[in-house]
Amino acid sequence: MTQLKRTRHHAVCIFGPDQALPVTIPEDVMTYLMNRNFKLKVIEYVCITIPHKIHFLLQPGQRLLLDYKRVVEFTPEAPLIPIPISNMEQLGESDVKFARYVDRYYLDI
Repeated sequence: MTQLKRTRHHAVCIFGPDQALPVTIPEDVMTYLMNRNFKLKVIEYVCITIPHKIHFLLQPGQRLLLDYKRVVEFTPEAPLIPIPISNMEQLGESDVKFARYVDRYYLDI
């Protein structure tokens, strides 16, 4: 479903591309999530923040994958340096991407 279709039946807050994210979660978060600028800011924030928050948890042989605009991985050896992963074409929504990772990394335990 496109962003336009999703927002037809919901209120959308005014949030410009140059605005900073609020310091706390907005009371009516759904009106913010219907705004594309807000969603993009949240995704960018997560992509920047997550490696710094969890790098100390990575064990040898583990890696953190981030798939937004390009696919990169973070390893215990270089926990804050994004390493591009080749042969990974850009895909759209996360539900489509999920199948790619299940096929590529699933281990029968």
